[in-house]
Amino acid sequence: MQTQARQHVVKAMTNPASGRPRALLALAAVLLLCGCHISRSKDAHDDVSIDTPLGGLSVKRDPAAVLGKVGLPSYPGAQPVAEGKGNHDSANVDLSFGGYKLQVLVVKLRTTDDASQVQAFYRKALSQYSDVVACHDSQPIATPKNTGMGLTCSKDKHVTTDTDEKSGDVELKAGSPSRQHIVVIRTRDGETTMDLVSLDLPKGMAD
Repeated sequence: MQTQARQHVVKAMTNPASGRPRALLALAAVLLLCGCHISRSKDAHDDVSIDTPLGGLSVKRDPAAVLGKVGLPSYPGAQPVAEGKGNHDSANVDLSFGGYKLQVLVVKLRTTDDASQVQAFYRKALSQYSDVVACHDSQPIATPKNTGMGLTCSKDKHVTTDTDEKSGDVELKAGSPSRQHIVVIRTRDGETTMDLVSLDLPKGMAD
């Protein structure tokens, strides 16, 4: 998991503020020693699936497939961001062991349109889930300051988005602490990039 997209996943599952996700990863490591089946796709997306008697882990990286499940539309005319050698910066990670299931989806896109146009587009798209909170450096930059389901701009224990304090990066958030949809919008070198993130946490983990 070396790409930025998969760094979202690593931070979501290994943040030291939450002992439960760390325990899940430790359990996954133990299960690998207890008999499992590991499959890896031979196509350009390099998907990985690990199945064990008690649960499994899958990582899928086809941008079109991830975009179809992230719950947010692609910005008109936007293109997937490639991490190098044709691999795209997208990931759909499913982790399930026993009663725990965690899913993180990330798609990174780019466009030459102005950031204000992108922000307006995703404000409307996110409104299907709840009020939309606009954040910069973990602080609200407009009203409302939280969604009706309790999601705020405060740093999250489970997922950390990559934003620059000194830039005009904007993070739009909707949903609840346990079921979040996030769009991070940045302007770099004449382009606007957007990270579309969907986070679905196990029951009780969002506390």
